[in-house]
Amino acid sequence: MPDYTQFDVADFLEDAAFIAWCKGDVIASGHDWEAWLAAYPERRPDVEAARTLYYAMSGELPADIIEARAEGLRQLMLAQPVAPARLGMRRVLRRYAVPVAAMLAGLAVMVLYYWQRRDSGHVYRSDADDRRTLQLSDGSRVTLYPNSRLTVPAHYNTTDRRINLDGQAFFEVASVPDRPFTVVTNQLSTTALGTSFMVRDYNDQQGTRISLMTGKVAVAGIPGAQSSLILTPGEQYIQGDPVKGSGKHLFDTLSVRAVERGLLTFKDASFNEVAEKLAAFYGVTIHVDPALHDIKHFTGQFEHEPLSHVLEVLRIINGFTILQEGSTIYISTTVKH
Repeated sequence: MPDYTQFDVADFLEDAAFIAWCKGDVIASGHDWEAWLAAYPERRPDVEAARTLYYAMSGELPADIIEARAEGLRQLMLAQPVAPARLGMRRVLRRYAVPVAAMLAGLAVMVLYYWQRRDSGHVYRSDADDRRTLQLSDGSRVTLYPNSRLTVPAHYNTTDRRINLDGQAFFEVASVPDRPFTVVTNQLSTTALGTSFMVRDYNDQQGTRISLMTGKVAVAGIPGAQSSLILTPGEQYIQGDPVKGSGKHLFDTLSVRAVERGLLTFKDASFNEVAEKLAAFYGVTIHVDPALHDIKHFTGQFEHEPLSHVLEVLRIINGFTILQEGSTIYISTTVKH
C-alpha cells in the first residue's frame, strides 16, 4: 500500500486506487478513502484538488460535485444584491462575469499545474518498508526497492530511454533496438537494449553494485577506464564497496531472483551475510559488532516482511541489541550510547 501521506496532487492523479474511488468503484479502489481522510484531515485539500482535476479532465463530474458548484454560484449571486427586473441579460452577465471567470480561472490554473507536472516527468519514491512495481511507457518493468527514488523524464521513450536512480531497483527492459535503455546513478550509468538487471547506488551510502541477470549491459563512468565495461549474465560490477572494493565478480542469480520475489533466505549465515542481504533488500546501512562476525549464525526465511519485523525476530532469537537511526542500523552485543 503506497504511503498516501507523502502524495501530492499529481501523485494522486496517477494512482489507480484513487481513480477508482473517483469513479465511485469502492471495491476496485481497495482503500477506505473517507476513513483515511478522517485520520489525516490535513491531506483533504490535495485530495479534493485532485478529485476536481480528475473530473474536469475526464468529463465525469458526479452529481454531488455539480450541485456543489451550482450552490457556489448561487451563493455568489446572493452575496451581491441586484434588482433582476431592472437589469437586462447583458448587464447580468457583465456583473457576474468577473467572479465566475475567477472561479473558472482557478480550475484552469489547477489543470495547468497538473499538466506542467506531467511534462516535467515524474519521480517515484518508496518508503522504508515499501517495494513498488512500475510499468514504463515502453513496456519495461521496474521494481523499486525500499528507500529509493526513480526519476522518469517527460520525453522518456520519445528521443531516448534514460532514467535516474537513487537507491536500488530491478529492471526488466523491453526491447526497443533504436533506443538504448540507460540507468544513471550518482556514480555510473548502465545501458542495455533488452535485458534484466539490478542496480544499487544510494546517494547517502558507500558502494555501487550492478548485477546482470539476462542479456548484456555496458557500464560507463568507471574511474580510469577507457571504455565501457561489458557484463554478461551472472556477472556484477562493484565499485567503492567498503569490504569488496571495486571490480567484476560472479554472483548467484538464483538468490537475486528470490530477493526479487520478496523472499529472504538464510542458511547458517554469518551476521556479515545477514547484514549484507538485509542492506541490499531494504536499502539501509547495517553495522555489525565485530564480536558477532563469527560466533553468531542464523537460519530462517522471510517473505514480504517489513524490516522492523525481521529485526525484531533477529533480536529475540539471538539476544543482541538493535538500534536504528534513520537508515542506519547497529547490531551489537551491548547497548549503543
